[in-house]
Amino acid sequence: MGKRFLYRRQTTSNNRNPILSEIELQISATDALVIPIITAIFVMAICPYVPMQTAVAAAEQGVTSLVKISNTSSLVALAKVVTINNTFPTLGSPFVVYKESDNSSAPSPMFINGTHAQATAFKGNGTLAGMPDTDTGTAYLVTRRDGSVYTFGNGAVVSKMGNGILTYRFDAIGHYLHDGKLHDTGHVIVKSTSGNLASFSDMIGLYKDWYDRSGKGMTTMWFWEG
Repeated sequence: MGKRFLYRRQTTSNNRNPILSEIELQISATDALVIPIITAIFVMAICPYVPMQTAVAAAEQGVTSLVKISNTSSLVALAKVVTINNTFPTLGSPFVVYKESDNSSAPSPMFINGTHAQATAFKGNGTLAGMPDTDTGTAYLVTRRDGSVYTFGNGAVVSKMGNGILTYRFDAIGHYLHDGKLHDTGHVIVKSTSGNLASFSDMIGLYKDWYDRSGKGMTTMWFWEG
């Protein structure tokens, strides 16, 4: 729009009305400001992290110059978000590794929702986050048609140092192997924490264990931050 008025001034006779010429000059100057402002608004709309001064400067020099003078840290952060959202998630490294030696009682037959099951109480001793503890709970075992064993239940870890308590629920799938032991792979959901075990409130555990026919077993658990 500004170029059209400028062209008319250059081709119009010098004898035309001076007031009209002055009005055309003001309109042309306004156009020269409007275009960069509109472009700056567009730039900020598509990249809201770019400061206003940067957007205006980019508009005056052309949108392509924005890449050279924009807020580099904002663009890097944005690129990281795009990369994360377009890649597969990873488990990373476990935050804490927990090992425990267990003993379980002889299983007692029972029914759970009309299904044959067995119940057993367990007690173990281990070390969690460098602190010795005891772990007690109840497990329910259901043998499925394919021969695998589904185990679920609840437990509580009590720290022997301080007053920390961690309660949890667990689920696992297991199989009896050639060694005669029941080998399980399962997960732990932390229900509540207190004292010097409070830092585990937002974690999830994955574990593997085995139990022999006498009820003795060993467990290794990996805790990840949620």
